[in-house]
Amino acid sequence: HPNSLWLMILHSGGRAWAPAEDSPWCYFFSPEDLRLYNFREDLKYYYKMALGHNISLQMTQPLLSDLLTSLQSSSHSARLNFGHTNTVQPLLAALGLYKDQSHLLASDYGSGTGHLWDVSRISSFASNLAWLVFQCEGEKRVMMFHQETAVVQPACGQLVCSLQQLVDTYSSLADADYTSTCRSDT
Repeated sequence: HPNSLWLMILHSGGRAWAPAEDSPWCYFFSPEDLRLYNFREDLKYYYKMALGHNISLQMTQPLLSDLLTSLQSSSHSARLNFGHTNTVQPLLAALGLYKDQSHLLASDYGSGTGHLWDVSRISSFASNLAWLVFQCEGEKRVMMFHQETAVVQPACGQLVCSLQQLVDTYSSLADADYTSTCRSDT
């Protein structure tokens, strides 16, 4: 049975006012134009908020610290955090989700190989991450969900990891000195 739940609901911008209606803007663009635009957004956010620069991962330190502390705690049964796309994308990257074998490059467009960092899919208008903690035979085990779907966790390569595997994987980032990492000398 679930022991505790850590849930992060993240809001990202997007079209939502009339989802059943075609946008008048769609008539101005071909399907290829829209694919190119989507790839441009993937590339932009990959380098602006995700895997393109280590600082994007390092700035998630407070979130990862809070996550690990919450998952290890037995004092609460649920913890909710709310944020925006500027929060969800770096956190997804820091967790090692949607990470391709190599950096996403402009030359990847049209290569036919596809890529995992697809912001229209992974960080859409309303995005969420959740962790469910189970007490199993004296050991806490954790399942991660993204968009209400269980995901294979990079910490162990499976749907369910031991809590210790998460701690071992993310503690170096969670325990980093955020102040020195994000200091401004100006």
